[in-house]
Amino acid sequence: MRHLEGYQKLMVDLIATAFAFLFIFSTIFTYPFYIMLPLYICINFVLIFFLFPATAKSPKNRFTISDILLSALVIIFTVFFISQYTFYVDNAGIFRPEDIFFATMLLF
Repeated sequence: MRHLEGYQKLMVDLIATAFAFLFIFSTIFTYPFYIMLPLYICINFVLIFFLFPATAKSPKNRFTISDILLSALVIIFTVFFISQYTFYVDNAGIFRPEDIFFATMLLF
């Protein structure tokens, strides 16, 4: 696990705090699972990318560009999924080019 300092530690602390408040908020106001589950997964992945080094050679006290890129991709995929959820429900099994693109990017 990384031992972050400075603004990076503050950023991770803010994300973790927002994560906790998200679930307090979601228990007070009921939101659909198709919003809460992707948000839960997204924030978990962002915290994992920021708190755990990808390789043994990765720095233990700061993020790398790959951590930031992977976190950004997870956020983009989550926003895309939530915004397109009704299409997926109404047209199960029908794939559009952007769906194939995002699925391919997720595999990599």
